[in-house]
Amino acid sequence: MRNRQWPLAMTLAGLGALCGSTGACGARPDTQRMLNDKVVAAVKANDVEAVRTLLAKGAPVDAREADEGSDRGYTALLIAVDHRFVPLTRLLLHSGADPALSGGPENVFPLLKAARAGKPDLVTLLLSYRADVNQKRPGDGMDPLAIACLEGHLPIVERLVARNAAVEPQDLSYAIGAGHVEVVKRLLAAGGDSAWTFGGRPMTQIARESPARVRADLLALLKR
Repeated sequence: MRNRQWPLAMTLAGLGALCGSTGACGARPDTQRMLNDKVVAAVKANDVEAVRTLLAKGAPVDAREADEGSDRGYTALLIAVDHRFVPLTRLLLHSGADPALSGGPENVFPLLKAARAGKPDLVTLLLSYRADVNQKRPGDGMDPLAIACLEGHLPIVERLVARNAAVEPQDLSYAIGAGHVEVVKRLLAAGGDSAWTFGGRPMTQIARESPARVRADLLALLKR
């Protein structure tokens, strides 16, 4: 992408002169596009101070990746969460980044990404900045608790349930189908019901198709 190859210090110096001459970095569309690209580059480089400087000069905190690729359309916050850059994630959230914004071909959002990665610190951080614990991805209805159940991330499940995540049939179904016994126990304790069905299938049927090594344990849990 144009200008991304410039040394970051040179770029910031140029931006300082430009902002000084215009009086406001956001005044011109071409300037704003350049700032957007520089924020994305600095986030990908995990350069906290460069991001801080750019934001102070009026760069958009919800800058988006414009290049082609799997992260096209990702916000700066999504990129930071995807790379597990905790201090940078904290800076962006503190600076007003919107934790609900989604992006990319899979239409993911930050809390969904953090839950899938199994990063309790990122999940806690996002929730502390009012990320919606029950936000769902359009189309398939996937939410943070569902993806944590599917992946078997018990510490994430614990945090989400503690923050009043709604326990739903899809959550229990995913945990059972993937053979995550401890997650199933936690869901049942949090209000999950063994009598639920998902996709027209009872939980006991899903358990009978679960990994053989845990099948008996799951069926015993569901019969309690």
